[in-house]
Amino acid sequence: MVGGGPAGLAAALEAARAGLTVHLYDERPILGGPTYGRAAESKLLAKLEAAGSRGVLHQRATIWGIFEQRTLAVWEGERAESLRPEAVVLATGAHDRAVPVPGWTLPGVTNAEAIRSLLDARALPPGQRVLVAGTGPLLPAVTSRLVCEGAHVVAVLDAAPSRRMPRVSPTSWARWPLSGDATADWHTLRAARVPLVGSRAVARAVGDPSVRKVVTVALDEDWRLVRGSEETFEVAAVCFAWGAVPSVQLSQMCGAEHQYVAERGGWVPRVSAEIYMETTVPGIFSAGDGGGLGGAAMAVLEGRVAGIVAAARLGALSPGAARSRLRPHQSALAPLRKSRDVLGRLSTMRPGLAELITPDTVIPVRGHYGGTG
Repeated sequence: MVGGGPAGLAAALEAARAGLTVHLYDERPILGGPTYGRAAESKLLAKLEAAGSRGVLHQRATIWGIFEQRTLAVWEGERAESLRPEAVVLATGAHDRAVPVPGWTLPGVTNAEAIRSLLDARALPPGQRVLVAGTGPLLPAVTSRLVCEGAHVVAVLDAAPSRRMPRVSPTSWARWPLSGDATADWHTLRAARVPLVGSRAVARAVGDPSVRKVVTVALDEDWRLVRGSEETFEVAAVCFAWGAVPSVQLSQMCGAEHQYVAERGGWVPRVSAEIYMETTVPGIFSAGDGGGLGGAAMAVLEGRVAGIVAAARLGALSPGAARSRLRPHQSALAPLRKSRDVLGRLSTMRPGLAELITPDTVIPVRGHYGGTG
């Protein structure tokens, strides 16, 4: 299992339940995945640890390559080695999507993952004026956490039109559990009277040496800037939550076919059948956000399916036993996938957003191999 987030933990648990010895690798010191506030850590990890010697956890271990015949290149404990498991579940998660604007590199301007780390470390002063901007299901989760930790959220800007917000499709939002109930997150925002503004984005951040204000603009249907619509907010911090991009580097490296699906975050591995989670490379499975954004609940279910199917392929489960174990997870996945597609279409990036990038926008150059989930 590559990745110790919700999908990887669930896949490892099901394979171990079938009697297999499972090795789970994650580059982070704490399992559970960063994207959903380690939503899977408390329950799945405890069950996997209860599996004893059948569940072998490798934390702070990086799978940096995957080659022919499922050969994995591993860096662990200052040592490089190669492995050739009988089956591989890629649960590589996703990484934050960046939308550059002038001033986005100023101190005080951050993204959803970084703001969660600050909150975990209690490094965000209470009462600090924060503006949250972006689009998609992470907006309410991040903002709710900020409110609960005492931040003064001056506004939440969603690039999507207001008619596409959760009050129009409450069922879909409620079925995207992140680190709790998404509906509860919206209730928290309403109770705190946090302004929620649709069709609006941050055009630039201003400050010296750190951010002091942001200039926002209205967006049209294609998310192009509406001239003359500028509005300024005085802030001490800005959190961008533009959603995520599936981390597909390993699935690309192993030779699996990929397809571009905008509502799932971009390029994702093509699976032989969604109900089995196997890529076009036999014996290599993809589950969770690395195979298409879908939220923590979907990641857990996809991980369970991948773990069960992998166990059946290796002879640890009979076909009948595998079908019996798969049935409830596949049934639960169907409505979640419908909701995922609805929300994905609503928050898909529109072409006009590129107009936010001006000639004076700083674009740092660095590699990113994503997190795990």
